Amino acid sequence: MGLDYYTPTVEEFKETFKAFAYNDDPRYQDSNDVSIINVEYLKKLLDGKALEVKRVLNNKGYPEPNADDNSPVFNIKKYILFEAAKMFTANYATNTDLINWIREEALRAEEAFNNDLSSILTLPSDYDSVPLLGDVPKQ
Repeated sequence: MGLDYYTPTVEEFKETFKAFAYNDDPRYQDSNDVSIINVEYLKKLLDGKALEVKRVLNNKGYPEPNADDNSPVFNIKKYILFEAAKMFTANYATNTDLINWIREEALRAEEAFNNDLSSILTLPSDYDSVPLLGDVPKQ
């Protein structure tokens, strides 16, 4: 259940990246243009990026976000969306504004994702991660 909880859908990708063309749009179904995104490939790419996130979580010993503990997933999904979008920017090399925007947002999403990892560690069920308040006495 955890992986499904934070894997973005194709519809979420399309909503975020309206400038791309998708092969399930009737206007582009008969086109062989390489810049048109194959929706089946996009789904596999989003799933693959989510697996990468799962590996990062597992390798660092973090619990996987799930619906039961209301873990924050907005930034994790955003990170996955922008990582996937970077894969499609090669076809838009003439539009540097688009490429720069995706790269900048991908960096912001990665930073927010890393911040979310620290909030996952401080969930009430995690007694090993207790924030320390107050001054440290001098020795």
